[in-house]
Amino acid sequence: MNVKAVDVFITSATLPKFESLADWSCTDVFNRGTRVGPVGKISCHMTDVFQCRFTYAKGVTDSGQVLKLLEALHEKKIMWSNVHMIWE
Repeated sequence: MNVKAVDVFITSATLPKFESLADWSCTDVFNRGTRVGPVGKISCHMTDVFQCRFTYAKGVTDSGQVLKLLEALHEKKIMWSNVHMIWE
């Protein structure tokens, strides 16, 4: 099976913003189930946990590339707590 996208749960006091990380792009940011980013109007009271959906720039991939994404987040000192892989 191939990985289509990855949801990474990130702890942050503010809305996280990402440039491309290890060939991954942040396509959606959710807070308590409401889409709040990556750009757009925030219409809810936010908590400090964000669900960030990343898609691989080169299509589908495997768990090895997911590890590279997590390493890139770690290098930027972004605290993540959970990962959900979305399979194709």
